Amino acid sequence: MQPVALTVNGSTNKRNSIMLDNIDYKALSFWLAFVQTAGTIMVFAYAWITNRQKVNASAIKAINDDIKKIDKRLIQVESDVEHLPTHQDMAAIHNRINETAEGVNHINGQVTQINQQTQLIVQHLLNQGK
Repeated sequence: MQPVALTVNGSTNKRNSIMLDNIDYKALSFWLAFVQTAGTIMVFAYAWITNRQKVNASAIKAINDDIKKIDKRLIQVESDVEHLPTHQDMAAIHNRINETAEGVNHINGQVTQINQQTQLIVQHLLNQGK
């Protein structure tokens, strides 16, 4: 096989020519396969990282939506708590209930006395008729 010389500007100078016979095609094939494999791995890694970022972004959005809902609920609860009676209000209510209970007990005692007096009057009237 004759060596093939490439010429530059029409000259066949040895310094400007490349001999295609000296190329190691097995090494070239190995390095091309290596570059192709490395490129495939890089594309796979890029796709994996991008998908992870999309998943993370959607998860973060879902969490932010949940936080917004919880914030709204918390604001509502805080608003409701502001309108609840305080400890002092509850103490005042308790005192009023105690006063009312004392009044009811007093009235109950008076009604019992009136009932007893009424029974005595009825008994006296019944005994006079005999």
